[in-house]
Amino acid sequence: MPGKHSNTQIPKVIGCIRRFELTGDAKDRNTANFFWQTVTSSHSYAPGGNSNYEYMGPAGKLNDALTDNTMETCNTYNMLKLTRHLFALQPSATLMDYYEKALYNHILSSQNHETGMMCYFCSVRMGQRNTSATLSIPLPVASAPEWKTRKIR
Repeated sequence: MPGKHSNTQIPKVIGCIRRFELTGDAKDRNTANFFWQTVTSSHSYAPGGNSNYEYMGPAGKLNDALTDNTMETCNTYNMLKLTRHLFALQPSATLMDYYEKALYNHILSSQNHETGMMCYFCSVRMGQRNTSATLSIPLPVASAPEWKTRKIR
């Protein structure tokens, strides 16, 4: 996945798991499981987010990619969607451990509790302060309005 735009790949895999739910084609389920395992074990930072400047890097090389633009919030939101689908099909503590970590440490922490604005990137770079949540404009992405309402369910 190195060099792939992260949030372009995740929705494709959500499509695979949805197709499995409708058709039962094991190839789609296996694709989704493999992708989820690969992203969460080799491409995700400790809070549960992934990507650097919106792109996946080499597997297991996260320390080499600590910039001001790590962990795009929309990626994590879409990984949570994928996790919910996988959990509904085969519940496991591993899936929910990731879900809890990513929800509390990335999604909920990305929103400014006073203004409601959200960080586009939540940097994990040492000494970095996430100030994007103080902006007076909403996130310019399609998934932001969706996760703002879904996270409270």
